[in-house]
Amino acid sequence: MDAIKSKFKYIIREEGFSIFIRRTFSFGLFYLKLFLYWNIFDKSHFSNIKNLHSGGRIFILGNGPSLNKTELYLLKNEQVLCSNRFMLMLERLDFVPQYYSCIDDRVLSTISTDIFNLSSKVQYMFLPLIHPSSGKNFFKFYKNIKNVYWLILSRFGYSLDLPYVGINKSVTNCSLQIAAFMGFSEIYLLGVDMDYDDHKSVTKENSRDWTSKKDDDPNHFDPRYFGKGTQYHHPRLDETFKKWEEAESFFEKKGVKIYNATVGGKLEIFERVKLKDVIGLNDKEEMLLFLNKFGIQDYISNNLIDYFHDAVVIMSPAEFNLYNEKIIMDTETAIKLIPKQIFNYIPYGPIFNQYIFIRRGKTE
Repeated sequence: MDAIKSKFKYIIREEGFSIFIRRTFSFGLFYLKLFLYWNIFDKSHFSNIKNLHSGGRIFILGNGPSLNKTELYLLKNEQVLCSNRFMLMLERLDFVPQYYSCIDDRVLSTISTDIFNLSSKVQYMFLPLIHPSSGKNFFKFYKNIKNVYWLILSRFGYSLDLPYVGINKSVTNCSLQIAAFMGFSEIYLLGVDMDYDDHKSVTKENSRDWTSKKDDDPNHFDPRYFGKGTQYHHPRLDETFKKWEEAESFFEKKGVKIYNATVGGKLEIFERVKLKDVIGLNDKEEMLLFLNKFGIQDYISNNLIDYFHDAVVIMSPAEFNLYNEKIIMDTETAIKLIPKQIFNYIPYGPIFNQYIFIRRGKTE
């Protein structure tokens, strides 16, 4: 009850009384629709995934810019849970994560085509049955997807009693509950930067509900992430940091260890580790895992130019030329170019501090 009172006070203070009234109405609608769907909603199948991976490890992917500095190809043979618009990253990889979650009602309404397309590629999806913030019925909207585990977002705080979960300010926090329910005792976070710049080219309905006007999202691995026409909720970092602290305490008591393998960022609550140290491949194994995307099976060296002889090597963004079909550069240069050139090239990397950009439409 105290959590509910605190939530109400926060909404009135930060968003105004009119938003409070609207969200209170939506919350009532949420419970009414839950009641109506209660008997037709099959919750028993959650027993199929409870402790399915008891004692195992899983990598939960945020979607921050640091993913462009992360050797994601190392996760090919691992259990991985992604969220929201991670599907934009799939063109750079030769695997698809097993699990997907999305709980933001505005995002769910905007990227429905992407979610339907991804549903046939992942093992399980985790989506909200009814959303408490808007009362939207996503069971009705996405009912044709057969591999969905429907979540009830009715808890304040954390829960290992799926389908009941708490939102806790981010889809990643919700994903922690899903992972722990499936029995994973080691959870590694990647791309959880917790470092945001205000998105300038947006329409603000209020302090929370924003709509992007351009493909220039500065807060994710791809400028198209919350790109033109995408509706989303602007994050409240102060509240989110508090929820991470609650998460650390809750999951530690449940015997679940959370590590932060994010490159950089501001999340210091969890023990820091490096992804390469966790996976533990030697140079040859790592290079061949990366090259598998291009059908290359013979190891020569750790230098990309030895595999892509027709590529041009550049040393700075100023040397970038749109006439080149393949361009090799260091990671620092690539990070500067991705926001502008992702529309023309697919960037692959980083691998041993290198990236290769291949022009879209170029067949390997």
